[in-house]
Amino acid sequence: MSANDVHLTALAGALGRWSEEAGIPLPHTSALLPVDARRHDEEQTWGNRTFAVRVRLPLTEPSPLRRLELVAAATSAVKRRPRRQAIHDLVRYMPARPTAWYMRQITSPRVTTLLATSVPLAEDGALGATDVTGAALLPLLLPGHLCGVGLAFFGDWAEVSFTVDDALPHGGRLPDLWTDAVEELEQDLGEVG
Repeated sequence: MSANDVHLTALAGALGRWSEEAGIPLPHTSALLPVDARRHDEEQTWGNRTFAVRVRLPLTEPSPLRRLELVAAATSAVKRRPRRQAIHDLVRYMPARPTAWYMRQITSPRVTTLLATSVPLAEDGALGATDVTGAALLPLLLPGHLCGVGLAFFGDWAEVSFTVDDALPHGGRLPDLWTDAVEELEQDLGEVG
């Protein structure tokens, strides 16, 4: 389980509650997740290699703990070695035209509903020789998507950012609903532990 799993679990809870409040059904909600495609032997650098994958979010699951289990199972499938290797190979060797086609498909609102990213900024508060003291993450709002959501973190510090179109009914509630979902998950985890 990772910080990203908790982030996506809270996002699923927030979107489920938002869907009810706004009266907008979201029967099949999938997040577009950028995946770091660097090999394990590559150093942490400012640049990165990314690939986009789709992960379905369990919006209708009422239990925060069960939502976490479902999200962790979905994201662990992406992290498994054979799939990771395939992602590395695709990023490194896939020709431009199939890459462009794939990106058009995966970013389509018919395939994914939102962009959700999580960025571990640095280990030990530094990236190379540069000290990291904070960050402002501005997630993309792709055309036709509900929102873009990003979680930036290092050490004990974390910040979530939402990019939402003003035309989205009650879209400004999403950050508060996300916070509520994190608190519910934390409470349920405390009761189990």
